[in-house]
Amino acid sequence: DVNESRADKMFYVVLPVKGDAIKPHSLFKALNKSQVGKEAIEYIESNAVNVEISYSDEIGLGLRGRTFGHHIEIYAGNTRSIKETAKAIVHEVTHMRYGIGGDRWSEVVCTLKELEHEKGLLTVGDKRNTIKLIKKLYPELPWRKKG
Repeated sequence: DVNESRADKMFYVVLPVKGDAIKPHSLFKALNKSQVGKEAIEYIESNAVNVEISYSDEIGLGLRGRTFGHHIEIYAGNTRSIKETAKAIVHEVTHMRYGIGGDRWSEVVCTLKELEHEKGLLTVGDKRNTIKLIKKLYPELPWRKKG
């Protein structure tokens, strides 16, 4: 299967010590369910982004992923499902694609992309609720980085 081969090249899964692991093909299918997810796949492929799905238990609770260079690391122990892992990939691809991070504004942008992947067209209420959520989750971050 062509898509299975593409998925295997796109997502590197570090197998857990015990239990089942998310299969690359399942993530590929979950991302292909929306235009936002399809754009994430396209970005990963066209920019040679390495996406690693890790089951490390050394990661703090709540952290679902991070980006550095052309590498995205997703912490499947914290995402716990294919759907949430796909959303975390969309979130981290958005950070990378737009070169944003380190402030609440960036987290709002990336979280809205996740929500758009999940439900499609967003309402003003979705946007307001996301801003409130990010303010609550990241009180230590500035709204927008200077420079």
